[in-house]
Amino acid sequence: MSLQDADAAHASVDEGRLLLFGDFIALLAAGFYGCYTTLLKLRIHHESRVDMALFFGYVGLYCLIFLWPFIIVLSVLGIEPFELPPSKTVTFFIIVRTLSMLSLISRRTWQSRSSLIIFGY
Repeated sequence: MSLQDADAAHASVDEGRLLLFGDFIALLAAGFYGCYTTLLKLRIHHESRVDMALFFGYVGLYCLIFLWPFIIVLSVLGIEPFELPPSKTVTFFIIVRTLSMLSLISRRTWQSRSSLIIFGY
């Protein structure tokens, strides 16, 4: 139970519906995640068959490519406004984190290319 749910007794009817809708979406997301992990386990059988870091890297890439338009649509409709970071410090840390991830991606792809060259593929 969240603090917001505890304050629901003092909320209006519309706020109560929004809280209930948010709880329903969280439950639905948990169900989808359960289906996802079950199907993943069913398809790969054992984790040694798949390079999990590379696999989840591709999952993140697909989410970035295919889910980004929803952010724009939700912002244009006013449902979930897109905002820039509130301060220069937060912006700095976001840029540093992004650059560190780019370094990780380049290192990972270089390792994959090296293993392909070594094993003659």
